[in-house]
Amino acid sequence: MNKMSYSYDVKKSLCLQKRASCCRRAFWYGFLSSGNIFSLDFIRILTEHIETVEQFIKYINKYSDITLSLSDISVKGRSRSVYELVLDGKKAEDIIRFLSVDPVKAENRHIDFNLLEKQCCVKSFAAGVFVCAGFLSDPTKGYHLELVLNEKQFAEDISVLLRPFGVSPKITVRGTNYVVYIKNSGMISDFLNIIGTSSFCFDYMNAGIEKQIRNNVNRQMNCDNANLDKTVVAAAKQLDVIKKFQKNDFRDLPPELTEIAVLRLENPELSLAELAVLCTPPISKSGAAHRLKKIEEKAMILFGG
Repeated sequence: MNKMSYSYDVKKSLCLQKRASCCRRAFWYGFLSSGNIFSLDFIRILTEHIETVEQFIKYINKYSDITLSLSDISVKGRSRSVYELVLDGKKAEDIIRFLSVDPVKAENRHIDFNLLEKQCCVKSFAAGVFVCAGFLSDPTKGYHLELVLNEKQFAEDISVLLRPFGVSPKITVRGTNYVVYIKNSGMISDFLNIIGTSSFCFDYMNAGIEKQIRNNVNRQMNCDNANLDKTVVAAAKQLDVIKKFQKNDFRDLPPELTEIAVLRLENPELSLAELAVLCTPPISKSGAAHRLKKIEEKAMILFGG
């Protein structure tokens, strides 16, 4: 699986979703405004996914009077193809007017919040931003979501936009870009739920649950190992004491202490609880501990430290 395949699957599902008219506009506004250049006279988008640009062209041709063509897309890159969509002059101006974006806010790279008054439109806008500028790791390999943006103000606006949904991403600088990122699996799940990708949201939720289960199992195993070590040390000490009584056939011990002493000699690996069950009649764990303690005390009296 290549690095971008999981992100690509998310982006493809977002592009194919059916949306209300206002949400379609918000989605493609998010897509365009988070690209390389978005202004009144020039728009440029770079993406590795030709299908995304094709979906945008179909949308514009179907719902507006603007005509775009696949010939507007050029291919760049050597090791892997990067698709560029450039709209300049009147085409760029017509696109911004069709989307009803405030030209001043477009020039200043501010999000036009007047277009995002409905919660459904906010979610669609965030989805569009992710399709253009997002990356999401496969949850089986790690938890990381990021939006790579060119403008600090736009990155800060995105962060503000997500906070009412309980998502608080961090912002860092990488080269000339501002990266809005999330590394918490629960918060990534929330983001994916916001943008409408429930199946991928469940991937992250399940990955988080599986990790928690593994951690709990490891903690329990470590605890069991520690308890086993204590049992081994205690049993070794008890055996040393019991062997002193064994030399005279346990004549110095009463029957109930002789019984537990013989059981310990025959079963050095057993815990106190397991040893207690073998007594006749069975006794409690604390009862077994008490009898072994009595043997140690008696040994101190008879044989010294």
